[in-house]
Amino acid sequence: PKRLLMRSVYLVVMGFLLGYLAEQQKKLRTEKDVAARLLGLVRMDAGLGGTLSEIIARLLRMYGSPKAFVASRESENSRVSVGTLELKNDAPQVQWMDSGLSAAEIYLRESLAATCYVKKRPGQGKPEFDAMGLDSEGTLLRDLDTGFLQGLEEAYGFQRLIAISFAFGRELSGRVYLMDPILSSSVEEEIHFLQDLSRQVGPAVYNLYLLRRLRQRAGALERARLSRELHDGAVQSLIGVEMQVD
Repeated sequence: PKRLLMRSVYLVVMGFLLGYLAEQQKKLRTEKDVAARLLGLVRMDAGLGGTLSEIIARLLRMYGSPKAFVASRESENSRVSVGTLELKNDAPQVQWMDSGLSAAEIYLRESLAATCYVKKRPGQGKPEFDAMGLDSEGTLLRDLDTGFLQGLEEAYGFQRLIAISFAFGRELSGRVYLMDPILSSSVEEEIHFLQDLSRQVGPAVYNLYLLRRLRQRAGALERARLSRELHDGAVQSLIGVEMQVD
């Protein structure tokens, strides 16, 4: 009886372990599938703005979030670009706002967390939040200071929020906010998943950003070349004709 009992316990434990491993494998497959689909949205013809809109729209559908904010800043320009994205008839609608001088304080205040989930505590008076996040190295941060969200809460108000920071090289950085998302698993698992997703999709989006910069520079060089040719060729000829007519 003792041997039978021990073997039964072993079988039960092995069953639990196999079930856990199978669930983890299924989860990893799902996460890889989501990352592959998001990478498929990165297209040259859509451009940087169109690609970001499609990716964030997919995140809105995944988390049932009604609205997202995108705030970005280029290193060469201190001005912050802010966009609002909503789904209307399942199609992403983007509206770029006049960010003003206070945009950096509202959307891009510094924080230890690269990715975080924030939930407002019930109660009256000054809003208080429960927050959990990950730093840039993936270390879990509990009881995170939510002071960097004060301006956003005062401007819009929210019950729950996911913030995902991104940085494309040294040229472009910013943050994506998903307002009032619905999580299907634990907070820790979701923020780990979103941070890994950002690391996988980020390089592809960065390539689009570099391509846009190259096209802008190529266009500026081409305009300068045409200007020189006009100045040295056609303009000089027209001045000569004008002198001959005089």
